[in-house]
Order: sequence, then structure tokens, then C-alpha cells
Amino acid sequence: MVIPDAWILFQGKKEKIPILLEIDRGTEHKQQFKQHIKARIEFIRSGTYLDVFKEEAILVAYATTGQLPEYRESRRNIMCRWTLELLEELSLPAWSSVFRLASVDWDKLYETRLFDSPVWFQPDKNKPVKLL
Repeated sequence: MVIPDAWILFQGKKEKIPILLEIDRGTEHKQQFKQHIKARIEFIRSGTYLDVFKEEAILVAYATTGQLPEYRESRRNIMCRWTLELLEELSLPAWSSVFRLASVDWDKLYETRLFDSPVWFQPDKNKPVKLL
């Protein structure tokens, strides 16, 4: 069963952008995190996501938090690596475009422009992009 931390639907005049948002607090190790990612992939592939949310497109966004910037960036990098490893294991490299990962200062969460600033990374890219 998949229970996201949040499901957000941005709707404009011409498009909809649904996002499954997960907040990572650094409590999951490699195997747990990969299982978390795999569950989201299966949730989408099985059609359950479409049945529940009535949307076909999706971004799965993981925001990791922490008190130290070095930890946040290190955690984001390792999450990107683990996501890529899993996608390779599942022979789904194209699914990299479905995932976005960011490091966020918890104390500045409400000051951070999470949706329209380039703070998100696709697992296979080194340049940050905007979520929307």
C-alpha cells in the first residue's frame, strides 16, 4: 500500500501537474528507501494510481531535510544514486524523468520556493530543475 505524505495537483488553463510528495527525514537505509521507490513505481504501473487520483501523469518528489547543509546534500545525492540503481535493476531507466529530489532546510521550509525555483534534481542529472 502506498500512502504519500501529500498529493498535490497543480492545474493551469492547459495542463495539470500531479505530484506525489514525500518528505525524507533520513530514517530509511538503502534497502528500505529502494523498497519505498519500488512501491511507488508499482502503484503507478499497476493502474492503482490512475484509479485513485484519476490522473495519468505524475511526478514523485522527495524532499530531504536535515539541520546541516552538508548532510542534506549528501542525503539527496545518495537518494538519487539509490533511485538510479533501482531503476537499472528494474530495467526502467526512462522512469528517471518521473522522480525529483531536493534538499530542503527544514527551518526555512516556508521561505523556500519549492515549486518554481530550480532546487530539484532528476536522479540521472546533475543540474537542478524547477518542479513546475
